[in-house]
Amino acid sequence: MSTLFKDISEHVKKTRNLELTNDLLDLQQKMLELFTENQDLKQQLADMQSEQDLAHKVVFQGGAYYNKETLEGPFCTSCWESEKKLIHLTTSTLRVHGVQSMCPNCKSHFDVPHNRSLE
Repeated sequence: MSTLFKDISEHVKKTRNLELTNDLLDLQQKMLELFTENQDLKQQLADMQSEQDLAHKVVFQGGAYYNKETLEGPFCTSCWESEKKLIHLTTSTLRVHGVQSMCPNCKSHFDVPHNRSLE
C-alpha cells in the first residue's frame, strides 16, 4: 500500500497541481487514522479473547474465585465480577470458623478458606 501511495505521490508532484496535492495529503491523513483505528480494534479484540480465555479457567467456590487449572486463589469476587481482575485475597484476621480475608484492591472483606482443594 505504501509503495502505491508513494508512486501516486510522485505523479502528483510532477503535475504541480496544488488541489490534487492537497487531496493526496487529506487521503494520507485519512489512511493514518484508519490504520490507527485498525490497530486499536485489533488490541481490543486480543484483550477480549484473553479475558474470555481466563474466564474459562476461573471457578466460583466457597465464596471466592479460584483458577481451576493452577488451583491458585482465592481471588476477590468484587474485582473479578466488576473489572475481570484476579486479585489475590490476603489474610486479614484469624477467626474461630476460618480466616477473614481482605482484597488489597477494593478493600472488601470475605470469610473464605485459603488453600482449599477445588471440587
